[in-house]
Amino acid sequence: MLSAKILPLFITVSSFAVICCQTKPGVSAREINGQLNTIQQEFDRGNFRTSLNRIAALKDSVDKLSANLVLKQRVALVQADMQNMYSLCFATAFDTAKQYATHLFINAAVVPDSLKAAAGTTTGFHLYLAALLKGEPTMDSALALFNSSNRLYATLQDKAGEALTSFYIGLCYENNTDSTKNDLGVAEGYYRKSLALATQAGDGRTQSYARRHLAGLYFDKHQIDSALGYAYESYQLREQTGWFVLRPFSLSLIGDFYRVKNLDSAKKYHTLALQSAQGFGYPGAIAYNQQALATDDSLWRSQKRITSQ
Repeated sequence: MLSAKILPLFITVSSFAVICCQTKPGVSAREINGQLNTIQQEFDRGNFRTSLNRIAALKDSVDKLSANLVLKQRVALVQADMQNMYSLCFATAFDTAKQYATHLFINAAVVPDSLKAAAGTTTGFHLYLAALLKGEPTMDSALALFNSSNRLYATLQDKAGEALTSFYIGLCYENNTDSTKNDLGVAEGYYRKSLALATQAGDGRTQSYARRHLAGLYFDKHQIDSALGYAYESYQLREQTGWFVLRPFSLSLIGDFYRVKNLDSAKKYHTLALQSAQGFGYPGAIAYNQQALATDDSLWRSQKRITSQ
C-alpha cells in the first residue's frame, strides 16, 4: 500500500499569528508571510524547483535584513517542511531536511510558544521519518516532541496545531519501529481526536491525514466500504485544499482498496495514480503503480479464467 504509513508534514503559514514588525524600510513581516503563502501554493501544485529556490532566496534575504528572530524562525520552518515533503515524494535530500529541522531548535527558547510548538512538530516529524525510513533509534524522541507540542497547542487553544500533533502521535503508535510499542487501538483514538479537532478548526489537510489512516485501519479490519469511504474523503479534501502533490498517493490507496472489491475500479484508480505520478515525476510512485497495474491485470485474467470454467 503506497505511502499509507508515511505522511508528509507541511505546516501552513496561516497557522501562525502574523507578527507586525519591520524587516527593512518598506518590507513588513506581513508582506514576507504573503510571499511564503505564494511559495507554498507553488509547491503544492508541483512547482518544486521554483518554490524551493524561492524559499531559499527568501530565507537568505530575511536572515540578512531582519533582526527579528520570530520571522527568521517562521521562514526556516516553512523551508524545513517543504524539504521534508520533497524528501518523501522523491526519496532524496533527506540529509538536507535533517539539517533544516535540527537548526530550528537553536533559538527555540526565546521564541513564542506557537513557534516553539511548530518547531517541535517539524523536528519530531523528521525524527519519525529517520526511524521509519532509515532505522534510526529516534521514534521515542519523536513521540516526546509530538506530545510536548500537543500540550503547548492545547494551552494556546490552537485546535489546528493540536489536531496535527494528535495525528502524529497516532502515527507513532501505528508505525513504531519497536513492534512491542505498537497499539492500533491507541492510534485510532488519536486519529479520531485529530479528525474532530481539525473539523472544528476547518483544517482540511489534517482532516485528510486522519481520514486516510482511519481508512487503513478499517481496511485491516476487512471493512472495505468504510475504508473506501474514508480514503475517498481524504482524496477529496486534498483536492479541495489545493494539495495536489499528494494526488498520486491518494489515488493509489483507493486503487489498493478496490482490488478486493472491484478489479475494474482498482485498475482505473491505479491508472490515474500512475498518470499523476508521471506528471509530478515521482520515481517511487511510478514504479509502484506500474507494478500495481500488472498485479491488477494478473488478478483480472485469473478471475476471468475461473468464471469461464
